[in-house]
Amino acid sequence: MRRVDDDCLLGVDEEDSLRAFCALVARRSPRGGELAWALKRFELGCERPLVLESLTDWLLSGRALLGDTRRDDALAWERLAAICAPAEQREALTGRLREAAGLERRMIAGVVRSEPSVEALVLELGDLLRAVLRDVLCGHLDPELRRIADELIAEGAAPSLA
Repeated sequence: MRRVDDDCLLGVDEEDSLRAFCALVARRSPRGGELAWALKRFELGCERPLVLESLTDWLLSGRALLGDTRRDDALAWERLAAICAPAEQREALTGRLREAAGLERRMIAGVVRSEPSVEALVLELGDLLRAVLRDVLCGHLDPELRRIADELIAEGAAPSLA
């Protein structure tokens, strides 16, 4: 968790679970491929001193995990929303993720200021990517994220027979 002082405080009762988690991640961390690259970009984003500086790294991570090089980024954010949100919340989450992606060009142009609402949007993207990467590395989520997301999207688009 990012704190103002760039430190993270753990209680004594949290040390063992953190050690176990770190050992699990070390054993399961990919050595190459898209997942390894996405994880590295995510980590680079976490190391940035300012939240807005994390945006490009986290967008690259999301694109590597869920994007399609033959299409625009919109599909990556729809897929991330499909994995992270229940069907009734996906459209709203997809909109927020697209808004976060849209910040990048404006940030490059120097027209985005670090405001609480902007930082919250960027942090939401980071939190979602963290959750997906954690679940893949821990074995709770199949690394075939594009396939899983596309299946979830197709299920949500199917007409209800009730």
